[in-house]
Amino acid sequence: MPDMVKHRNEHWKHRQLGHHRAQMFPAVGKPANSRSSLVANLQQGRRHNELDGVLTKDQVVAILHDFFALREAGIDAPVGDLLSEQIIGVKMTISKFQAAGFAPRVNVAADTVEEMFGLIRYGLSLDPTATFYPDLRNEQCAPFTAKLSLMEDEICDHVVMMFYTFRIVLGDDHARQVESFPHHPDWKARTHRLLNFYPSELITVASRLGMPADTCEQLLDAGKAVMDSYIKAQLPLFGLLAMNSGLTPSDFPGFDYLTKVERQNVFAEEAMVKLVNWSRDNAALPYLKIGSGTRAYDYSIPLEDGQLEFHTFDLMTCKPVPWPKSAVLRKIKELYATPGVCERVLRPDLMITDAPEKAALECCGIEADDSNGYRHPQFDLVLSSDN
Repeated sequence: MPDMVKHRNEHWKHRQLGHHRAQMFPAVGKPANSRSSLVANLQQGRRHNELDGVLTKDQVVAILHDFFALREAGIDAPVGDLLSEQIIGVKMTISKFQAAGFAPRVNVAADTVEEMFGLIRYGLSLDPTATFYPDLRNEQCAPFTAKLSLMEDEICDHVVMMFYTFRIVLGDDHARQVESFPHHPDWKARTHRLLNFYPSELITVASRLGMPADTCEQLLDAGKAVMDSYIKAQLPLFGLLAMNSGLTPSDFPGFDYLTKVERQNVFAEEAMVKLVNWSRDNAALPYLKIGSGTRAYDYSIPLEDGQLEFHTFDLMTCKPVPWPKSAVLRKIKELYATPGVCERVLRPDLMITDAPEKAALECCGIEADDSNGYRHPQFDLVLSSDN
């Protein structure tokens, strides 16, 4: 579908695919979030792309995934401590992993770190039907929304801002934060929001709001409080994007003997499915798009016994973090990375995924390719000690 924003007030017949970080082609020198990866996608007709953004010290939006510039640009400093002239235009690096950190040698790409709105303009010059999903986090969501509202109509009409936050704010708080920055008087209508809401964040939200978080229904109430806050603040939501494993307490015969954290996380998975269905049927959200995606691990390393240890990547600290030891929490992450799971559980309208070629498109009779399960060999990096 061309122009997703244009079709936001319609019910979609076909599931749409978006490409996480404009896809990743590191093996051929095209880093994630780069011009060359974006161009490769657009040339292949992959018109909908997510791009990560981080604000510099002087409030310019650099297209980077990490809040720390080491992995992607070779600069050992937080992006927020750098002026735009110190990071925009710097050669991007393709860092390889070794054991629990980076290999000493990195590949320097032909691409440079770019400013968000400039690359979006360039992308639209190549494909005027494209849609872009800038992914901003935490306190940076508000200033980015304000900046976006002041952009030309062509950009506003092709951009859906993703709230990927670890501290989800309520609607009225978000509105006050946006309006503390220079903004367009009609910013609520000119900007379009896709709320990323992971199940585990239901636990965090409940804690912050002083709500109980020990049952599925209690966590569902916390999620409803967030969604209701955007309705009451008259902040239209383009969509709600959630991950899900499909796990429920019935999948664990000894559920009552799990740790409190494990029980809460399983309840959160179940509650998110209910929140998605509640939101989908909510008359105050008539055209809300449900989004999801396959989220793979960042990389794996081999252990002495031949097994692989999987890591996620802490974008705040630029440190690799091993997957949890808990079999329950690990199973949740494995299912997040398995193609076809979220499609079955959430029935999303939109997928923003690391593995779009493996996604299920039931509307077109295409089944998910889950032949590798949660394994994605493109992220398996085995390096010798001298690399």
